[in-house]
Amino acid sequence: MYDPVTRAHDIALLRLAQLDDITRLTHNLLPKSSFGISGDCTIYGYGTRSPLTTETSEVLLAGRLRLVSLDQCEKALSEFVAPKYDSGMICAIGDGIDACQGDSGSPLICSDGKIHGISSYGMSCAVSGLPGVYTSVGANLQWILDNLKDD
Repeated sequence: MYDPVTRAHDIALLRLAQLDDITRLTHNLLPKSSFGISGDCTIYGYGTRSPLTTETSEVLLAGRLRLVSLDQCEKALSEFVAPKYDSGMICAIGDGIDACQGDSGSPLICSDGKIHGISSYGMSCAVSGLPGVYTSVGANLQWILDNLKDD
């Protein structure tokens, strides 16, 4: 599924033995689909505050972002960097706010309280006019649910 060249479907799961009941996770935090998502979201993470430093945060940081279309994403990032329509990815942008190094895998939680994205990549951090790229949880939902099933 993951393509290291295009970074499509940039997703992995970590199963914790101590977490017996994942019903709360799947019903309360995961979206039902990727259709119709738009609007404001918040990115959380412990990454760096700037691409010029390697020091990660000791406290959880949060920043407000808004989802943008893949067309807008491609205009800003170029066709070579922006995700393709079938890549299972979404884009979000903030006003001087963004995920940065060390935030990969962090949740992008939107106004409905669901995790709609997982921080993946971008061109630098918090550059005005440049969106970040996130793995779409909704577009990868079936894969997630299939892999959460008990073996």
